[in-house]
Order: sequence, then structure tokens, then C-alpha cells
Amino acid sequence: MRIGITLLVLVCLFPVPGLFGQADDVLVLKKGGYFEIGGHYSSWNIDLLESTVTDLMIPDVEDYDEEQGEYSFDTWGENYGIEIRWFPGGLGGSFSVGLSYEWNYFNGALKGTFTNREENGDLVEGELEADFELLPHSMHLNLRWELWPRSRVHPYLGFGFGFGAMKGTIKATGTARTTHPDLTTEIDIIEEEYSLQEVLEEEEGGGLPISFFPVAQLQLGVRAAVLNRLFVTGEVAFYNGLAFRGGIAYRF
Repeated sequence: MRIGITLLVLVCLFPVPGLFGQADDVLVLKKGGYFEIGGHYSSWNIDLLESTVTDLMIPDVEDYDEEQGEYSFDTWGENYGIEIRWFPGGLGGSFSVGLSYEWNYFNGALKGTFTNREENGDLVEGELEADFELLPHSMHLNLRWELWPRSRVHPYLGFGFGFGAMKGTIKATGTARTTHPDLTTEIDIIEEEYSLQEVLEEEEGGGLPISFFPVAQLQLGVRAAVLNRLFVTGEVAFYNGLAFRGGIAYRF
């Protein structure tokens, strides 16, 4: 991580032509900037809304006793995007800025069991399953620095941010079995559905001051020229979770 930060600082503060460049007969330098347009796909693991979902779904989660039950929470997601990127320094320049529109799909699944002894002597035993789906289509601004930009294959570093409208649902199903001291029992069926905004309003106690979903970006990747104007990229990144992304771009 320190090595990556050091390289980023060097590229930002000392953009000397040819400092990180290498001669390449295929990539012919030209003066002035150029644009690229491209598309990408990401798959990642995320830990979004875990505390919110468990607070809502697990009784007394603040004082949750692992010996009285257990739960698992898994999250995953994928993303499709289109991007236009501007390289102001041309083929020999290291810096670029990109603007993209992203189709995001965040999913999560919670499964759990619990046992609770009430003060009146009732024994409550339950099973619960909950699924959430988050669909924040978003806009992203990204700053990127190519290392050795004149090489056919070279690494790059980037960071940025994005935001999208809060849109999603959480569905829960389960059963709760209550055994009274006189050994009579009651069974309750749980079937509930919440919008993402309803969940966040309950968690925050009256609503959020914002109505968008923020996304942070940090990326380390490799870029390769497969033709004179066609490039492919692969990267390991952080997009609100660990992500693996592949993309293709065309220079014009």
C-alpha cells in the first residue's frame, strides 16, 4: 500500500515527460489530448447495510447472545458501466479523468435462528430468512494515473467517487414459536417487505439528510493495447467492497 501511495505522489508531483515512459513503436505520440469511450463489468463482495438489516431483523441485537442463536449474512454484487475518459496530455501523458454511468446490483441474504426467554416465562424460538436487493444506478467521477503510459502494457492507479438514488427492497420470511409456562404453544408466521428508504428511516430515527447512495472507488489495474486504438483493462479495486473489474476502451 505504501509503495502504491508513493508512486501516486510521484506521478502527481513530478509529471516530467518520459519519466515513467518507455519507447514503443506501436503507440505513436501525438500532441494534444484525446478521448476514449469504453465499457466495463465488475463483480464484488460487499458488507453494506449489515448492521441495519440485523438491527431490524434480529430481536435485541444490541444484547445478542450467540449462545441463544446464530445468523449468517452474505453479500455480493455486480456492475455494468459505460465511460468516457479524457487524456489531456495525449499518449505520452499519465493523467486522465473519466465520467461513467453505472448499473449496480447489490444483493444480500440473512439467515438466522434465535431463542429467547421472556420475563413472563414464555420461551420464544424462531427462524428467519431475509433478502435485500439494492439497485442504485449511479454516476461516477474517476481520476487515474498511468505508470509508464507509453508502454503497450502498463499499470495504473485511480480513485474517485459516485452516487445514485436510494432504491431497493428487503423481504423477510420466518416463523416464531412461543411456548408458554403451561406448555401451550403459539406459532406466528413472519412475512414482511420494506423499501430501502423505510429501513434507513427506521435506523436513523426519522430519515436521512441525503437521498442518494454514495460509492467510493480505489483501483489498481493493468492496461494493454491490443490494437492501435483499442485497449483492454483488468483491475483489483475497492468499490464499497473488494471488486474485480475488466473493461475495454476505444480511443478516438
